[in-house]
Formats: sequence, C-alpha cells, structure tokens
Amino acid sequence: MAAWSAFYPWVKPLVPACPDPYLDRALCDAAIEFCETTQAFQERVSLKVKANVATYPLTSSEGSPGMVLGVTLGNERTVYPVYVDALTNVYGEQWKDQTGDPVMYLADDEDTLHLYPIPLNDDTGKMTLALRPNRSDTDWDDRLYERYGEIIANGALSRLLLQTGTLWADMVGGAYRKKVFVQGMSKVRAKVQASITPAGIYPRFDFY
Repeated sequence: MAAWSAFYPWVKPLVPACPDPYLDRALCDAAIEFCETTQAFQERVSLKVKANVATYPLTSSEGSPGMVLGVTLGNERTVYPVYVDALTNVYGEQWKDQTGDPVMYLADDEDTLHLYPIPLNDDTGKMTLALRPNRSDTDWDDRLYERYGEIIANGALSRLLLQTGTLWADMVGGAYRKKVFVQGMSKVRAKVQASITPAGIYPRFDFY
C-alpha cells in the first residue's frame, strides 16, 4: 500500500506553504476521481442470489465499489445493465414487482445492485466492480503510485492551486495542471477500454 505522502515529491515543491492534511485530502480526492473516470482498478467478486430477493450490497476487499461494470449468473450468463427510466417506460411501475430469471441489473447507487426481474430461484454469479479509494483512506494500492503517480499528483495540484485566497493559489498553474490531469486520465481510460494490450484489434489464428 502506498501512503499519500509517497506522492509529496511531485506536489510539495509547488505548494510549499500547504499543510500536509491539505495535501493528503487533495491527493485522495484526485485518486478517487482518477479511479472513477478511468476504471483502471477492477475486481471480480462472487454474487450469491437468493430467491425473491432483488437487491444485493456491493462489497469489495480492495476498495470502495465505484461502479458495476458487469454481471453474470449461472454458467456465465450475461445480465445486462439497464436504466430505471427504460424499465418504467416499458412496464410502468409494475417492473418493480415482476419475477423470473434475471436478465438485467440496475446499480441503484454505489452500494447496491438490483436484479430485474426478481429472481425466483437461488443462483450464483459474478460481478465486475470498478474500485476507488475511500475518503478515509490514508494509503491505497501500490499500483496507483507506481503506474499513475504523476497523473494523481497533477490532479492534486489542480485542486490546490485553484484554491483562491490561499498562499499557494495559482489560477494559471491550476488550470494547466487540470488539463494535464484530464489528458492523463483519458490515456489510461483508452488503455482500459482496449484491455491494456498492445496487440492489434483482430487476433491472428494462422500460426498453426
């Protein structure tokens, strides 16, 4: 686990008058935004479905669940995401009481998964969760520092430098750091969506 203080060498020289608690808060907030935007940290967790139970808490041993990225049930049967409005437009409010084999899911909030329709039978499955630090964390996954340290530092600096009325305020510098932070997140997000592989889009099967 890497403490927020590990990022200080990138941040402190540009905001020398800033107290350490301010630095930690800015770094944690930047890390949360980075993780939520890029979905770079993921975990596949087990899901135990109970008959007549539609909602399930999202839990992770590695961080706070920021988003549900995928759900499968039984023999890797895909359950598809859906918006509340879509179900309401098609079925009206009755969708909340419909039962059957779940074919869709809603992430009611960052802590709860809702299966539609309400399952009639017990089942097992898997959820893929995008993770992020908790607000109370004082350290987090080493990979955040090793792989993305400069990006997180730029995110923290953008927050600190844009704090008007402070000794370290710098609107121009803060805007620049924000731009670099967003660019960094965009690059990581693109890699995540491409499964972080340098291979071509189409695999070759002509080597036999």
